[in-house]
Amino acid sequence: MLRFTALQWIIMIPVYSVLRNAEPALGVPTENLSVCEYGMYRNGSFGCVNCDCFRPGTSIPLGKITALNIDYDGVLPCDAFSGQCKCYGEHTGRACDQCAPLTFNDTSGVAGGPLGRCMLCNCEREASTNDTCDAVTGQCTCRNTNIFGRTCDMCRKGFCSHPLCEPCENVVAAALSAAYPAVLNATLNIFRGFYFTMARGYFA
Repeated sequence: MLRFTALQWIIMIPVYSVLRNAEPALGVPTENLSVCEYGMYRNGSFGCVNCDCFRPGTSIPLGKITALNIDYDGVLPCDAFSGQCKCYGEHTGRACDQCAPLTFNDTSGVAGGPLGRCMLCNCEREASTNDTCDAVTGQCTCRNTNIFGRTCDMCRKGFCSHPLCEPCENVVAAALSAAYPAVLNATLNIFRGFYFTMARGYFA
């Protein structure tokens, strides 16, 4: 059992009083200085700071399912020590506020998802120059000016046969040219049959 002298008690009582009434660090529970409050993480000498997870790119906590996680307005937690938020879909970064390669930040809703959600480029492989797209608009780079659409999936008016998208008259002419020998042979066969039939009837 520890025993203190009167002088030690006189010194310790004011120190204890100061420590007892001291304010804890922001966001740090008094009962456990190694763990931050829900929705916060320990950031070195800064103490406990908010996770600040990017809402459209962060998965909502288990048991908080809504139609879209963007509808959830509660606290989004992160790893208590690294601060890493739990990213949803194609989102990356500590706060899930960045898009992975071959995706774009759909701020206008052109891909049909919630605003601000990272969506796949989905460029038409045969009609675009590569698989990447504009990081904001999601526009793929089409192989030629006759092709259009965000994913390069359509031919402009007057052009046919996607993904080549050539002038329609050229496509029709090529089709007729390819079919002409077969049509000609079929026609000749009809006339040959008719001729031989008539010849048999005449000489019978």
